[in-house]
Amino acid sequence: MIYLDNNATTKIDSKVFLKHCEVLRKNYGNASSLYPIGVESKNLIEDSRIRVAKFINADLNSGDRVIFTSCATESNNAVFHSVLGQNFKGQHIIISEVEHPSVYNIALYYEEAGCEVTRIKVNTNGVLNVSQLMDSLRSETSIVSLMMVNSETGVLNDIEDISKKIRQSFPKVLIHTDAVQAAGKTPIDINLLNVDFLTLSGHKFHAPKGIGALFIKRGVSFNPFIIGGHQEMGLRAGTENVANIVALGEAAEIAQKGLEDGINTGIEALRDYMEQELKRLFPDSIIFGEQSNRIGNTTNIGFKSVDGTKLVLRLAQKGISVSSGTACNSISASPSRVLSAMHAPSEYIRSIRISLSKENCMSDIQALLSSLNELI
Repeated sequence: MIYLDNNATTKIDSKVFLKHCEVLRKNYGNASSLYPIGVESKNLIEDSRIRVAKFINADLNSGDRVIFTSCATESNNAVFHSVLGQNFKGQHIIISEVEHPSVYNIALYYEEAGCEVTRIKVNTNGVLNVSQLMDSLRSETSIVSLMMVNSETGVLNDIEDISKKIRQSFPKVLIHTDAVQAAGKTPIDINLLNVDFLTLSGHKFHAPKGIGALFIKRGVSFNPFIIGGHQEMGLRAGTENVANIVALGEAAEIAQKGLEDGINTGIEALRDYMEQELKRLFPDSIIFGEQSNRIGNTTNIGFKSVDGTKLVLRLAQKGISVSSGTACNSISASPSRVLSAMHAPSEYIRSIRISLSKENCMSDIQALLSSLNELI
């Protein structure tokens, strides 16, 4: 199998896998217990919390908080639940038209419950309309939630600049960014981003599935989404999944070293070569977001009058895995909401997404190009 769908999920890193297995076998004590194997589990959790905090440049000593969750969807839901509470009417939410379903659909849920939701438009390159965003802000605005990197196109939002503008005009508005697709692909510094909440998901940067993290800025109140015991500083109840938490910390440390060593430069060079060859082979194709600032691993390409879903299935028969959009919507027969928001031409809207990782090499790209040339 040639795996080229790393925005959907990544292969667990070998070092992370070994550490995960070790903890599963040896550190089975409940972290809430007072005897030695319980205390050891608690210490492992706190060590991972420090690692994840370092990954995003959070300062736990100054009151920043990092809590562990089951996934990014839980984290995103938890933010909305905390901010909006139970008194929905009169509150205002701002998101973009191209958010991940875990943000877009929770906003829709609250809209149906009585909140007002403004969806910020993007242009044909997937770039947010910041003027519309600023014009939409008002005293009733409770939260602005904008993804750092679009999962389908790889387009980067300038969260640092957007946060600065929001703080200048409406300093009390809470800001959340879903940084799931940014982790390990571009540096994340919450001090530069200046957000109140930030979401991570382990399986997007070579940790296991079933583990996520939520950053909460110092001084920002947070009401738990999951009620129960005292775990995670009383902010997320439930017996901690120690092995997954340790794996997340390990993956964060490896990803940080990869960023420092420039591993993404090689991935981007591979992606750029692939796009160059795709345009040569298929001159009437469209690469969505090509003119925008993108992360270096993602290509979303439409081939004229070619159904991307069928192409995904045909490629799968050849042992090549790509997708036709974000994994959470991959089985939908509807055109991509993201590409619709970008006003993609109808004959191109059923595109495919190719997303690379450190596991990929030139032979993978050559096999993909050969198969696409044959199939199309």
